[in-house]
Amino acid sequence: MANIYDIRQALAETISAGTESPLYTYATIEEVQNLPAALIEPSSGDFEVAMVRGSDIFEFNVFVLVSRADPKSAQALLDGFVSGDGPDSIRRAVYDRDDLGLGDAVDATVSSMRGYGGSLEGYGVAHVGAVLQVRVLVSR
Repeated sequence: MANIYDIRQALAETISAGTESPLYTYATIEEVQNLPAALIEPSSGDFEVAMVRGSDIFEFNVFVLVSRADPKSAQALLDGFVSGDGPDSIRRAVYDRDDLGLGDAVDATVSSMRGYGGSLEGYGVAHVGAVLQVRVLVSR
């Protein structure tokens, strides 16, 4: 059964491989070295989905950050990453590889977006971003 570490790594790899524009992915919340970036953060887990450890559900926040050096191009780039479809869509990347490369026992879905916009300053780089919520069902 896939664990949180495996899922984080696989989710980061799936996102990175599934977008046409360069997107640095970080499987852990760490100092961002390069933008645009997607950072994976586990947010919750439910271990009582089915009796006798039949399934677990994990929720992850994917923080998507782009440089705000040019606000118009920053927003267009962010829109591409958080849209439901398109060559840079993180949702599409996960949909196209919903097992995250971990096998049939894993089913991942980008369920929602929140926190779009804002003017953030972190690590010396002004950026704008959004949070995608990803739900991962792991079955036995």
